[in-house]
Amino acid sequence: YSDKTGTLTMNKMEVKELRSALKHEDFKNNFAKEILKLGMLCNNCIITGGNIKGEPTEKALLTAGMRAGLKKANLEAKFKRVFEISFNSSRKLMTTVHEMPEKSYISVTKGAPDIILKKCKFYKTENGICPLTEEVLREIKRQSEEMSGEALRLIAIAFKKCEETLENELVFCGLAGIEDPVRPEAKVAVKKCKMAGIKPVIITGDHALTAKAIGKEIGILDENSKIITGPELEELSDEKLAEKIETYSIFARVSPQHKMRIIKALQKKDLIV
Repeated sequence: YSDKTGTLTMNKMEVKELRSALKHEDFKNNFAKEILKLGMLCNNCIITGGNIKGEPTEKALLTAGMRAGLKKANLEAKFKRVFEISFNSSRKLMTTVHEMPEKSYISVTKGAPDIILKKCKFYKTENGICPLTEEVLREIKRQSEEMSGEALRLIAIAFKKCEETLENELVFCGLAGIEDPVRPEAKVAVKKCKMAGIKPVIITGDHALTAKAIGKEIGILDENSKIITGPELEELSDEKLAEKIETYSIFARVSPQHKMRIIKALQKKDLIV
């Protein structure tokens, strides 16, 4: 059984697409720079001697911002960070709070689109901030699924003028689609595993459609295999999971606690994991 990022993929992430609520954004336009600016502020990467040190997804956002002509040091001097709520695998969010030049405050939240969208009440356009209607929400979700189907890892970015609470009534700003290329040797390894009677399976925190696209590309997913997500897994009892476990080839949107359930279910079938 295999992790995905850095094992089946190269862990060399690059922002390939930017989208606002309603459309693609060219990397050179002002709205794209606004998305990237927020992605650079809510970001813990450090630049030392021309090298970027930090988490791969954040490095991808920072690199894309730099290519668009933005400078992290300038942004951090103008919007001084005063507070942070760190990312963790159960929340799937990170929030930073920044002091604005006029002494007001802004918070920036980035993370999984499905989690972010539940916390948004507005969305940003070129002309200002609008209420997030059901119609616009459906369009954002459609775009999100389209990008995930292209094997892109998605980061949603939102913000709000700071008041007493964080991470609610946010303004949706945009989606960053990050590509993590498949390792060429992964396809060969999967083929050899299958020939040896080993069933390779992906376990990932990524969206199911992203995992599905990669699973197909490397040969793990075929017409007889299925995908299950963390939330769906929670609906199953241990007995039901053990009964169905061999039908799944991809476990998507999982949290660390799900991994032990998966392993125990497989061991109940007398399989070596």
